[in-house]
Order: sequence, then structure tokens, then C-alpha cells
Amino acid sequence: MFDPRHLLAVLCMLMPAAALAQGIAYTVQVVALSDKESALQLQAQLNGEGYPAYVVRSTTGQGDVYRVRVGAFANRQAALVFADAMPPTAGGRPVPALAEAIPPGIVSLAPRVLTRIVPEGREVTVLPWLGGVAVRLQSRSPLTQARYVTLLDGAVDTFDAWLAVPGEDGSVTRVQDLPLWPEGWADDSADAREAYRASVLSLVADGVSLPLSDVRAAEYRPDPEGPPVLVVLERVVPGSGDASTLLALGVPELGMTPTGPGTYLGLEPGELPAAGEGTVLLRDAAGDAPLTGDGWSARADGVFLRLLQPGGASWRAGVGTPLWTDGRVLVTADADSFLFYDFLPR
Repeated sequence: MFDPRHLLAVLCMLMPAAALAQGIAYTVQVVALSDKESALQLQAQLNGEGYPAYVVRSTTGQGDVYRVRVGAFANRQAALVFADAMPPTAGGRPVPALAEAIPPGIVSLAPRVLTRIVPEGREVTVLPWLGGVAVRLQSRSPLTQARYVTLLDGAVDTFDAWLAVPGEDGSVTRVQDLPLWPEGWADDSADAREAYRASVLSLVADGVSLPLSDVRAAEYRPDPEGPPVLVVLERVVPGSGDASTLLALGVPELGMTPTGPGTYLGLEPGELPAAGEGTVLLRDAAGDAPLTGDGWSARADGVFLRLLQPGGASWRAGVGTPLWTDGRVLVTADADSFLFYDFLPR
């Protein structure tokens, strides 16, 4: 119920993208060769295939080494998924590497993988969220709380809730399971669990102005071997440091839906906030037309993602087939997962 983890997300919202772009950059090292001409020939071959390749010379005790590298990436995960998608080349296995001496003209945007989502049978929905986006992963068999992953200017946060709706004032209203046993309950005595349960029940009763007997009657046990829980409707302001405000108490025994109980105590009909309209990600929904973002467009190029910019610049920048964008974040389908990219100026 009390979740201070949103503080990091809000702090990162205050950081300009340019500041984030000044962090550690990565590249992909394809191979290291001792022969300069062979390295330059390989660079030309890779450039012809759409890779933004370049050569870096290093001097060692055994002589000069020419490292053939590809691209500039804003984080290691972006470089890693790109390297994994490349085939072995000239006897080398492409691997991520810390960037050094990347020529300025190689690429103008550095891809960043914000998160990688593996659906595992869950419905994946992208939602607008406090100036960024959120991903909702919902399992219906068994029916459980959804996992929310929020993406705010590079900061990634996760929490579980039946329903979460951001407000225009920066608050979030959400329906969540509230355990009635403490964390680490498996090591606690029965008396310690009961004392914690009694304290939470009393706090909830006061918070929603309901008789303690009504609150006790709303307990349920989603996992027979886990703790009893209450389902609460609450409002929190991420990053404020304030405790969440209890709004109502769900009644699970009267029926559960994918967004929580159908009935609440302390809530008038129609007061439950409606979920924002989102986009369900379907792997077979990709079209042939490029998706357009802020200063770029993206299309599939084999297993890779090709970025195109006004003026004709074009290169393999990421992995997967483009599915969705809000202009800043781009979602691609890759094998058994969805990759969430954004692109930072270099």
C-alpha cells in the first residue's frame, strides 16, 4: 500500500534526455584483426549490409590491433540484444563493448532498451502514463493482479495491481492486494502474524470509515498457502513521500474481474476510475509501413530494426519488427519477447 519506489521515476522525469545521453555508451565489437586491410574490407562489407561499422586501432605489445565495431548504443542491454542478433563474422562472435572513439558521423541516435517483456501467456497492453508509457501484463488463468511496468524518461518501475489509473495531477489511483501478514511471514510465529493482521485491519477500518467487522469480512485468500489479503482502492502521489490515501475496500467474495472486485465498500457507483485506453500488443499485427517517431521512422530489416531519418540516413539500429510507437518509445517484436526502445541524440 505504501510504495516509495516511485521516487526514482519522478527524479528521472526531471532529468533532460541530453543529460542521460552523456552516460556510458556502448558499441558492439565484431572482431579484432591484426591486418588493417582485412579490417577495412570487413568494415565495408558490414556497411553494405546496413550495419554502421567503423574501425578502431589499438597498439599492443604484439603490434597494432584493428577492432571492427558496429553502432553506438545508450545502454548495455541495447548493445547486447544487437550483438546476439548478429551472426559470427570473420571468426569472431559479436559482443557488447564500452564505446571509445566512435566516429561522430556513424549514427546520430543511440538506441536504448528500456525493458524487455516476455509475455508468457499474459496479455500485454501499452498505456499512456504520466508523460511516459506503462505496460500492463495480465494473466487470466489463473486470474491475478496485473504487473505494471512504467517507463518515464528512461526510468523503469514495476508494481502489481488489479487496476492502476494515472491522474492529471500526477497521482495514481490503484486497486491492490494488501497482505495481512508481514514480509517474511514464513519465519514469524502465529502470534506475530495475528498481531500484524489486527493492526492492518484496524488501520484500514479507520482509513475507509467502516466497521471493523465489515473489513474482517472482506478478507480473502488468493493463495491457500499464502497470507490473507484485503483488496483496497487507494491513491498515491509518486515521489511525494506521502502515504497513500485509502478510498474504498473491495469485496472479493462477490466476484472478481481482471481489474479487481466488482463491488466496493465506501465507494459510490461510478466512482471507480476507468482505465485509460491502451493498445494490446499482438505479434502478428505488424504491418509493412514504417512507424514514425520524433525525427525518425523505423521498419523491419530481417531480424533487425532499421532507423531512417530525414535526409536519407539509414542504418540497422536495433532488433525486432516495429509494432507500436507514441513518437518517443518504440516497441518491437523479437522472438518470444517485446523490446521497448527509445533513442537518444549523440
